[in-house]
Amino acid sequence: MPITMCFPNVASTSGATKAGMEPVARLRTLVTAYDDAWLAERFRLPRPAARAVRSVAFRLAGSGLVAGEVDELPRDLDRLWEQVEPSVANGVVRDAAWWRWRYAEHPDAPYRVVEVRRGGELVGAAVTLLRDAFGGRFLNVLELLTVDADAGRALAAAVRAGAGDAVGAALLAVPGSQLESLAARSGFRRLPARLEPKPVLFGVVRNDSSSPPPGSLAWSVAWGDLDHI
Repeated sequence: MPITMCFPNVASTSGATKAGMEPVARLRTLVTAYDDAWLAERFRLPRPAARAVRSVAFRLAGSGLVAGEVDELPRDLDRLWEQVEPSVANGVVRDAAWWRWRYAEHPDAPYRVVEVRRGGELVGAAVTLLRDAFGGRFLNVLELLTVDADAGRALAAAVRAGAGDAVGAALLAVPGSQLESLAARSGFRRLPARLEPKPVLFGVVRNDSSSPPPGSLAWSVAWGDLDHI
């Protein structure tokens, strides 16, 4: 393996750097809000103002596609990955083998899977996990894999439809990455750094000295890369 991806916490960053990790970026949290009361409390807004902010800042434009939760992993994830892979310059190979190992074979099966199809063809898939965060129950979007923004919006709508008592959804992305751009077009907005509960750092150890400096590369990193979540 030419590189090892690292996600140290603040306390271990210094040690990881001394051990050979090269810092790449602080991952940023993007959120979309479903609940006016949470938005008002979190941002210290009057309830009417929170409602207005949610309807404008987190507005989800229609996509014309139908998406929904599925009981099993989509059968054609490899085909979806083939279409998405050209936009993923550096990162984990998110083919069917990855999805099976990371999600389907998890012994506790805590994840929800959402898919979107266009004319029967799989054009997007997402994985969510319900957790307490940011002062409420949130759906952590661990994967958001789509061929275009329309599919992303359809996935975001399906995630919201099955949100239950969650007050919103959140995902992690490298600033300026393809994932952050897709999330923004799917109704997510970057959370101010001061409101993030703790920073999530991303770095790389070059096991092969011929590998280019990681800071010069475009990276695709998602919450699903953190195997403890």
